[in-house]
Amino acid sequence: MAVSLLQHALSSVSELERKFGPKAIRLWSDHDRDGGINTDVVNDAINAATEETWAYTEPAGYAAVDIVNSTLLRRWCTIAAGLFLSTDRGNSPPESLVKEFERIYGPQGQMVSLARSGLTLPGITKSINVMPALSNLRPHRGYANAKVRVVTETSFPLPSKTKQFRD
Repeated sequence: MAVSLLQHALSSVSELERKFGPKAIRLWSDHDRDGGINTDVVNDAINAATEETWAYTEPAGYAAVDIVNSTLLRRWCTIAAGLFLSTDRGNSPPESLVKEFERIYGPQGQMVSLARSGLTLPGITKSINVMPALSNLRPHRGYANAKVRVVTETSFPLPSKTKQFRD
């Protein structure tokens, strides 16, 4: 069964080849040892990296069109796809790739900061309004009719000479 790319894939085979070189992609993906790139294996790594990236970016409130067209997110997704592809056959990935992946997707990484709204993507506005404004406040309609209730300060009812206002 052929593995096809997701409709909203954030990387491609050509982007992986540009980043890591065609020889690395061929060596990482050639499971049947015929000397060519196994596109099913590459597509599977791209799909896994895309879903990983979407898991962080979608809750942050960005529009899907902006996520797909962001060069920064596409570069980050390509790094994740390269790591997934290089470790697919049990090989140890290059150390520089692991460091870059940890910088982006690690527990203190940029994607975690993006999901928590601590980091904003350059040139992309959020599709939701997160700023408080008077236009989204509603007054409580029962406030004008509310009366102040008097609560005694002691826990047991003792007669008091203090004047209390009751409604």
